[in-house]
Amino acid sequence: MRHVFIFWILLSCERRIATGLRCERCFRNDFENAIDVEDNHELAIEAVNEFCWFALLALLFSGGPARAFYRRAKVWIDRVMGGVLGLLGLRLIFADR
Repeated sequence: MRHVFIFWILLSCERRIATGLRCERCFRNDFENAIDVEDNHELAIEAVNEFCWFALLALLFSGGPARAFYRRAKVWIDRVMGGVLGLLGLRLIFADR
């Protein structure tokens, strides 16, 4: 959620520049308000949590049984996902605008 807020700050800052309004002061105040010491600790905890989760997934899926299962099922997985993506594409084509 934090990255969405910072992106919104940057986007609103660009809009202020485009309209000719002074931007430096409001951007600095918004950005200083967006970054807090407690948020940095929470962000660090979240980063460690995400790293551990994806490291665990990498270890599980790189093991022999998981790789053997994927090799056996790869053709069908590719066919099913291709069909799903094709159906989503058709849905976009025929969607009411």
